[in-house]
Amino acid sequence: MTATETILFGTIWGLLIGGLYFALRSIRRKRRQHQPDQKP
Repeated sequence: MTATETILFGTIWGLLIGGLYFALRSIRRKRRQHQPDQKP
């Protein structure tokens, strides 16, 4: 593999992992918001 291919491969994987991480965080936030607030 050349340096350019390595950089492209790393960038693609970084975007995929970053996208999945961001999606999981947003899903968790939405689940928290959907839960009704329990007031004493």
